[in-house]
Amino acid sequence: MFLSLLDVRIGAGLVESLNPIAISQQFESAQTNYPFLIPLTLNVLGVMLIIYRFITIFQREIIKQRLRMRK
Repeated sequence: MFLSLLDVRIGAGLVESLNPIAISQQFESAQTNYPFLIPLTLNVLGVMLIIYRFITIFQREIIKQRLRMRK
């Protein structure tokens, strides 16, 4: 009984948190107060993803080389 009520409350909270009007108001106030926040954040995330991808590629190559050396 308690878990089902908890599930309903969590589900209602998740649905309520996705209210598009509230999200747009929050982004609008952030955009007016900090105009470079969103573009700067997206650029930093993009660079981090590129760096992460290069790291994973190099790690795979190192593993392949180690496996070749064992044979």
